[in-house]
Amino acid sequence: MKIELTLNKKIFGVKPKPEVLNQYLRVYMANQRQGTSSTKTRGEVSGSGIKPWAQKGTGRARVGSKRTPLWRHGGIVFGPKPKSWNLDISKDLKNTALITAMIGKVKENSLLIVSSFDVLKGKTKDASELLKTLKLNRKTLFVADILTKEITTSLRNIKDVDLADSARLNAYQIVKADNVIFSKSAIEKLEQRLGDK
Repeated sequence: MKIELTLNKKIFGVKPKPEVLNQYLRVYMANQRQGTSSTKTRGEVSGSGIKPWAQKGTGRARVGSKRTPLWRHGGIVFGPKPKSWNLDISKDLKNTALITAMIGKVKENSLLIVSSFDVLKGKTKDASELLKTLKLNRKTLFVADILTKEITTSLRNIKDVDLADSARLNAYQIVKADNVIFSKSAIEKLEQRLGDK
């Protein structure tokens, strides 16, 4: 099942750039933030704007509004408002980060290539037996060229197993996994994708 394949030296033989990988991961994580946190200012909370009591003569502290931030149910000062955390990164840097992450897995002997995922017929048992055969019990990422229903159904109920297709694979998915398993067609398609950068 497991095969040996000569990787493209123009892609996997280059010098890795961990600083680019770090930059990509920072951008990726920032772009996952929703930025929907919100609080109400004194102009948005409910309550009358009338002065609660006279400025002088009561013996109490002067107050201009029930909505003051000093009072319960008052507005929030400098609270969060909806905003976009999105950062941009070029396609070349994305590809460089992906290559760096892949080279790291190759050096760790954590990248495996199998002839195909034909053994996955749509049952969880098929995937469990494949993992036992390959002696993998940590976070594992399966990368296929096409995500068929059989592959998806076989893997979706197994803990610590993720699935990706080679056309949308990113460096974060590679870094997050302890082991990465490619089908032969998936690694060839990925090499073609990275070679066209």
